[in-house]
Amino acid sequence: MKTLILVLLVLGISRPSMGQQQSEPIKFRGAYIGEPLSDYMDCSDSKGKLLRDGYKVHGKLCEGQKGSISNVKSKGGFMKESKLEGEAFLFEGSKLVRIVIQVPNDDW
Repeated sequence: MKTLILVLLVLGISRPSMGQQQSEPIKFRGAYIGEPLSDYMDCSDSKGKLLRDGYKVHGKLCEGQKGSISNVKSKGGFMKESKLEGEAFLFEGSKLVRIVIQVPNDDW
């Protein structure tokens, strides 16, 4: 019985309270859900300027519409099955709503 109480006390001390919110968002590939578009694009002019090298813009993000910023490359050739590799950040209403990671694997 003493062991059970000790285990419960240790678990209670080491785990944060269930009602507390995390102070920092969980980042994945340097991005987090809810991140503002301004971290990726400068929308001060009509076209907008991408702030990350190697990425492409899809959609009218600076107008607040749905779209994405991606760095996805196709691997393969004419007679080989094409596989995608990279990441895409999907935005809606100037906030990051989804992170998509493409990982090629020859075993799949």
